[in-house]
Amino acid sequence: MPKVRIFREKLKNGKLCRFYSYDFSINNERFYKSTGISVKKDAQVFADDLYDRIRLAHAADSTIRYVNKKITGKRTILLKDAVFIYLKKPVKKKRSEGRIQDIISRWNDFLLYLHKTAPGVKDMGQLKTNHAEDYISMLQTTGRFTDQNDTMLAVGTTNKFIKDFRSVFNRLRNDAGLTLNPFDEEYTPVQTADVVLRDAFEIEELRLIGENANMFVYHIFMLGMNTGFREGDICTLRWSEIDFKSNRIDRIMLKTKKEVHPPILSHLLTYLERIFPVTGGGEYVSPVHAEIYQSHPTTISARVRVELMRMGIHTQIKAPGRSRMQSVKNVHSLRHAFCYYAMVEGVELPIVQSIVGHVDERMTLMYADHASEKLIQERVKNIPDYLNPNDVRMIEDEDYTQDSCYDRKVGNYG
Repeated sequence: MPKVRIFREKLKNGKLCRFYSYDFSINNERFYKSTGISVKKDAQVFADDLYDRIRLAHAADSTIRYVNKKITGKRTILLKDAVFIYLKKPVKKKRSEGRIQDIISRWNDFLLYLHKTAPGVKDMGQLKTNHAEDYISMLQTTGRFTDQNDTMLAVGTTNKFIKDFRSVFNRLRNDAGLTLNPFDEEYTPVQTADVVLRDAFEIEELRLIGENANMFVYHIFMLGMNTGFREGDICTLRWSEIDFKSNRIDRIMLKTKKEVHPPILSHLLTYLERIFPVTGGGEYVSPVHAEIYQSHPTTISARVRVELMRMGIHTQIKAPGRSRMQSVKNVHSLRHAFCYYAMVEGVELPIVQSIVGHVDERMTLMYADHASEKLIQERVKNIPDYLNPNDVRMIEDEDYTQDSCYDRKVGNYG
């Protein structure tokens, strides 16, 4: 007696498909696919054999997990609880509330996907590599499971899903007695793509901004270009963090909690002295920027973008493979610009690194990698002629005859 129902699906044109399909469930997990076989008898044998093999595999897997639990004392961790158990684990650096919500949101999307496609998968031990591979493939083609618009995700966003899920399984592997991580690199590799990097502002653009920007944007550029601060540190800088006597700023960075001490450059000092009578009696150097950043932080970048566009400075490009415009010049670009121009002016790498608070000098070097073709030409043309510092040697035509070149190769320079 057949163990599995097989049938020929009805096509859109009303005809029956040439090949037979199978449809069965084991432990609440559905298996539904074409056999690729057109002879009913052969298709039935194929489907029945597949059913037996999957059933035995499930039984063996259940036995292994049961024995493992008895021997090691490991517990069954339900997928719906896994992310919360993971988030309670100790970490080197405390996660922000926004970061925690991002992890939970991604995990919930995965759970909803499993509920629809593999309802029998309830705990971490039941999740197989094919579940992980299918979900990540879906992200890479149509976006989140809960996104009804099928908005394609950027490569970086998809990679965040992979890294978060891989981290959850790695951290709970021992607790749940797992033998493998379905999100390991072998099964769900992190994607690589042409990354659109932020551009540093050109000197001409900075001059244009200095001469034409409104005071809201000018304040951001004055602090950013002279300190390398991020947007949040620019907007929430306090007067108590400015040491006029020692001519430096003592600041604990919002993002990294790293303490930095950028010197106050002369033009920044002039600017601060000019606005001190206006805002010096309060907590923040600019109360307006601080209030907006703390209540509606995205407004800062939006206002800067509008002002730059008004001055004819393009801030966004259409990146290949992305549905939305990609920002290449924004407030964070000032941090890149500070690193770049500081090193152009000869400030040593360790000094720039200490000012901006980079833990890894490679990050500082990446930020400083913004040489434009024009600036390259200007700098390179000033390299002296080391062979002829006084430009005294005269070059004659016979210096470049065939015989002369040959003689030089064999060492006859006489």
